Amino acid sequence: MPKRHCKKDKRKRWPLRIRTEKNHPKLYKSVLAHIAKKGALNADRLHDKFDDNHGRLVRRRYFGYDVSKLSEVADWEGAKSIVAVETISSKNNDPNEKVSAEWRYYLSSHHHKNDKLPSYIRNHWGIENKLHWVLDVHLKEDDNQKAERKSVRSFAILKRIALNVVRSHDPHSKRSLRGRLKRSGWSNDYLLSLLTA
Repeated sequence: MPKRHCKKDKRKRWPLRIRTEKNHPKLYKSVLAHIAKKGALNADRLHDKFDDNHGRLVRRRYFGYDVSKLSEVADWEGAKSIVAVETISSKNNDPNEKVSAEWRYYLSSHHHKNDKLPSYIRNHWGIENKLHWVLDVHLKEDDNQKAERKSVRSFAILKRIALNVVRSHDPHSKRSLRGRLKRSGWSNDYLLSLLTA
C-alpha cells in the first residue's frame, strides 16, 4: 500500500492493513534491524496460540514493537507500531515431519501493546482470503487476461456485483454458490428473479 493512502483525516485511525514487505525496502530493513536489536521477548508478546485444524498444527506468535521513533516510519503518517507474526506449521500426516516457519510484519496506527492487534490481523486476512478465493474459484478471476486497465477494473466490479446479488437473493439456500451462479446463466426466469428482488 502506498504511503499516500495512509494520509487520511487525522481524526480517523487508519486501520491495520499494511504488510511490511520488501516492496518498501527502507522500512523493511529498518523494522528487521529494530526487531533483531530488541529480540522476541515475552514482554513484547501479544498472543501465542496453537491451531490444530485442516490436518496441520500451526503455532502463531504475535509480538508488538513501538516504532514511532524510527526515521523510516516518519513517512507513514500515524504509524506507531509493528506487529511481528511468527507462524510455525507442520502437517499432521507428513512422514518427513517437515516444519516450516515464517515471519510477517505489519505496520499499525495502534499502540504496540494493544491486545486486539492479533485479531485485527487474522480477521482482515480471513475476509480477504474468502473473497479472493470465491472470485477465483467461482468466477475465474485469476484467469483474466484483459490488458486494458479500465476494462479489468470494470469487470472486477461487475463480478463483485454479481456475487453480491446471488448471495443476497437467498442467503439460506441449501444450493451451493456455484450452483446458484450456474443457474443464473441457464435460467432466464431465475436471473430475472435475482434482478427484480
